[in-house]
Amino acid sequence: MAGLGSCYEGSDLEGKKKDSIYHQVKEFLDKGETVAVATIVSVKGSTPREVGAKMVVTAWGEILGTVGGGCGEADVKREAIEVIRTRKPRTVRIDLRETRLGDKTFHQIRSGTPIRIELGAKELAENCCVIKSRIRSRDDAQKVPLKDAKAAVEKMLKEDQATLLTKARAMKETNTVEPKDYASLKTALEAGKWALCAWDGTPETVAKLKADTQGGTYRCFAFDAKEDAKDLKDPVSGKPSAFKKKITIAKAY
Repeated sequence: MAGLGSCYEGSDLEGKKKDSIYHQVKEFLDKGETVAVATIVSVKGSTPREVGAKMVVTAWGEILGTVGGGCGEADVKREAIEVIRTRKPRTVRIDLRETRLGDKTFHQIRSGTPIRIELGAKELAENCCVIKSRIRSRDDAQKVPLKDAKAAVEKMLKEDQATLLTKARAMKETNTVEPKDYASLKTALEAGKWALCAWDGTPETVAKLKADTQGGTYRCFAFDAKEDAKDLKDPVSGKPSAFKKKITIAKAY
């Protein structure tokens, strides 16, 4: 018995329908959301997913299903969001083959690999390894004896974490604004800023913001935020704040 693109037998058909990707897409569409559906149309060689596999991507980057994971899927996700923005379909080609060192290193960096340890014939002969950080220059690569590699990696990770935290805090301070009205809030989100605002706590206001800004959402309350929103109004609805703290508003990135 066919149901929503999948075949099932027995009394669990309705439950299977609800779990299918098509049912979930319908739920998004019923809510007025815009989604893109990525479908594998051809493959060559050994691949993690076959022709027909699908992945649904929302305007704010949420995904349902998979086309194989990894860097290739990240590329498809970015292209899908662009399709939603432009309303123009496109074909994406993903090459999963082993490539030259520069390309492989780039994909490792893009996927979040923090440390690269090089151990070739030359290093083995010298009983050492070369340790590189993704956030440091090539000149900062460290050549260390194998017996000291664990300590060197731990030290590098600790230092890099501190560096990234400092940069992240500086970026947050630079890019966070406190708009006084809805027009200013929309302008800030369009410019990629984060906004601190009062929130009335209603799902209707959440839906309005998302629709008006193509993905703007109420994100989170900072643990250490000041309790200075009690007498403020939500810039989207104009209603009084339902919380003591301001909430962070941002678009998907």
